[in-house]
Amino acid sequence: MTTNGEELNARVRAMWSAVDYNPIATRETLVSELLVRHAEVHAGERVLDVASGTGNTALAAARRDAVVTASDLVPANLERAASRAEVEGLRLRFEVGDAQDLPFEDASFDSALMDNVLEHIADPAALMLELRRVLRPEGLLLIGVPGVLGWDSDSDHKVRYDEASLGATLNSHDFVPIEVFYTPLWQSAWLSRHLRQYCIFALYGNLRPGASVAQPTDR
Repeated sequence: MTTNGEELNARVRAMWSAVDYNPIATRETLVSELLVRHAEVHAGERVLDVASGTGNTALAAARRDAVVTASDLVPANLERAASRAEVEGLRLRFEVGDAQDLPFEDASFDSALMDNVLEHIADPAALMLELRRVLRPEGLLLIGVPGVLGWDSDSDHKVRYDEASLGATLNSHDFVPIEVFYTPLWQSAWLSRHLRQYCIFALYGNLRPGASVAQPTDR
């Protein structure tokens, strides 16, 4: 049975009203949970949140017992995140840094999050090289880009991505696809046009030569 737009709208509204977070924070908590579920991030693994903003995603990942480093260009963002982490007793490190020139040693992280960052960068080549450098061989990258309404809501967006163009960008920089999924619910052109928090997410591997990985799946 096909669900029409009115029914979808009611279900989306009900989902957001049932939680105790604002929509942005809620979606970022979902991202962390998806990272744990899909990327199999376990306690003690080293996670980098690239261009972390005010730290909602980094904090959510830290609540799942990952050892998280949040990196952002804006010190005030990191200060806010640090205050929240201290209150909650979470393990977070904070580093001011440009996503295209990350201040970390090679192979420093087991996995990386990059949520709604790629679309702000006109040429992602330097960023992709930095991500490959700071991830360990076979490390994991979870990357999210906005849907249609999310794209239209920010004048700073420079490149619009869909599943095909996101995959082509990552493949061209030697990241290997594992899985594609969507927040907050499922793949939906209607949600993409009507919900600003709708995003496409892709999980990719930073593979050394000769390594193997599961084939990508669409949810």
